[in-house]
Amino acid sequence: MTNGTDGGADKEMSDETPPRDNRQTMIIVLGAVLVILVGLIVGFIVSGGLSDDPVAAPSTTVAPAGTLPPGTTGAPATTVPPVTVVPGQLAIPASEDTYINTGQPEEVNGLEDVMEIENDPPELKQGLVRFEVAGVPEGETIDLVTLRLFVVADSDDAISIHTVGGDWNQAETTGANAPPVGELVTTIPPGAAEGATVDVDLTSFVQGPGRYDFYLISPGDDSAEYATIESGTNPPLLIVDYANPNAGAPAATPTTAVTGAASPIQLSGEPVVMAGAGDISDCGNDGDTITAGLIDGVIAENAGTIVFTAGDNVYSDGTAEEFGSCYEETWGRFKDRTRPSPGNHDYNTTDASGYFGYFGDAAGAQGEGYYSYEAGDWQVLALNSNCDDVPCYAGSPQEQWLRQELDASDAACTLAYWHHPLFSSGDHGGVPEVSALFGALHEGGAEVIINGHDHNYERFAPQTPDGVHDPITGVRQFVVGTGGTGNRSIDVIAANSESRFTDAFGVLALSLYSDGYEWEFVSEDGSGFNDVGIEACH
Repeated sequence: MTNGTDGGADKEMSDETPPRDNRQTMIIVLGAVLVILVGLIVGFIVSGGLSDDPVAAPSTTVAPAGTLPPGTTGAPATTVPPVTVVPGQLAIPASEDTYINTGQPEEVNGLEDVMEIENDPPELKQGLVRFEVAGVPEGETIDLVTLRLFVVADSDDAISIHTVGGDWNQAETTGANAPPVGELVTTIPPGAAEGATVDVDLTSFVQGPGRYDFYLISPGDDSAEYATIESGTNPPLLIVDYANPNAGAPAATPTTAVTGAASPIQLSGEPVVMAGAGDISDCGNDGDTITAGLIDGVIAENAGTIVFTAGDNVYSDGTAEEFGSCYEETWGRFKDRTRPSPGNHDYNTTDASGYFGYFGDAAGAQGEGYYSYEAGDWQVLALNSNCDDVPCYAGSPQEQWLRQELDASDAACTLAYWHHPLFSSGDHGGVPEVSALFGALHEGGAEVIINGHDHNYERFAPQTPDGVHDPITGVRQFVVGTGGTGNRSIDVIAANSESRFTDAFGVLALSLYSDGYEWEFVSEDGSGFNDVGIEACH
């Protein structure tokens, strides 16, 4: 009876409730569903769905493998590795990248995990990379922008970075339909080690939100390779600092810096400082008062500063009266330390008599106006580019004297300055009559040429007298026609121009070390422009 009762009770329970095994299964299923829901909610919050922060970290994934990123067709994007976003900094992966190959004009390379750069006709391989800059908080300004590339294969050639003169996308762009190459932005130095990253400063070019496209181009047949977003581990990055704790401090390596390989350029010895400009004094304005104040600031930090002038010392005719009543009132206080050169306005007075009379022996022999001196371990040459008055063609007395000076010097580094530039984006443009002077300096291994004439600031990449970019033996030219007379706009940018400024007066300061130099364009207060850099001698 007891057993029968127990069996009946068991049967009754089995009719009204599920067996124990089924209950356990249901509990497990419900628990799994709950875990999934919690995961989805957490993922939504982490991705920024519930965040009011306008600087929420960007997604680390462009699109799932095998799917298309927004705005492209045909080429699947890949997963971009996580990037660390620190306060005041955004690390932005490339949104698209590819390379074209003119030797295979119909070839699409948007899915390759390396970007090949080479100039070996008939194969010309050029990289294309795109960044979408966004996320800088309202009210913040960009302090530093760095392009970071991972080196898969190094090159002995300096890779130039240019703007892109048309539209493209990684799904369809080939050697046959590639957009034209735009202006030169800067260069990547040769010699970055494989497996390291190379950093390039793009601050002067990337100045706000928007789309930025770049070409990567090699001048020679030694190919370079960089990882792409398709590599999945080391995509091209644009690192944007908008709260840089070092903002305002001179950059040690403003144009290029290699990380993970060779250390940045380190210069030796105590520098000799030079500072100056061209197109200086005009009795009709106070621009020379402003720039004289900038020179005062350089001298305050470097008591032995040499002041140079790059011609057109006083407007409009370089008379003795203009030198006495205008130039003397401002830059005249530097007369004992000034090493001048003449400009065309100085020659508006017969034989530049006002210029030679004012500066005396410091201006060189009257009728010549060219001379040399030493600044620490540097040879410095002040030349006369008024070629109608003092010939400067190949074989002229001035050009022959220049070659003799270069041959006789045992200085480690050489700098020259005169008034008329061979290369310029400014209103006057380049003056081909001075090509023989530039050519002699290039052959003699000179590092720097400084000019005036065009009323703006401009810095060029090292180049040959023919205008070919040459980071190994090329001469870097500066145009510093910002001494105070007045500034002019730039309409067409010349090849190899790296930096330009037209909106304020300023002077160029150079620190000449025994094996290299640093430059800084010091502009008037409030201009917001500052161009600094470092370079080793050849």
